[in-house]
Amino acid sequence: MTEKPPSLPLTTPDGEVLSYACGLCRSVRIGAESMGPPDAEERAELAEYRRSDADRCCTCRECGVVALGISMECDACGVKRRARLEAEQPARAARAAEEESVREAARAKALDRDAAVLLAMRMCRWRSGWR
Repeated sequence: MTEKPPSLPLTTPDGEVLSYACGLCRSVRIGAESMGPPDAEERAELAEYRRSDADRCCTCRECGVVALGISMECDACGVKRRARLEAEQPARAARAAEEESVREAARAKALDRDAAVLLAMRMCRWRSGWR
């Protein structure tokens, strides 16, 4: 495994650390932001947050291999994940079909099927906070 260089602090002329770059690819991730001008404490918290992003950059989340340009996973782990998802697909499809048949049976019992569908959609949107 390649040893990853430490993340690089990006500082102001007076030495305050504002962010970090990946030690390997030099990428600077932009993540959390503050509302309005951040004070010194908020800037330090944001810098630490960005440091963790820089530390994870170019590192596979699954196996830990370090390589230039890895975003979330290395090629080998990506192949394994896609194979696992493909193998699980029939079970997911069967579960979704079963859930849909239960919903359809409930709609069929309604006096007004279209009204029941509309009500279910609105209730779903309301629960998710989207009105």
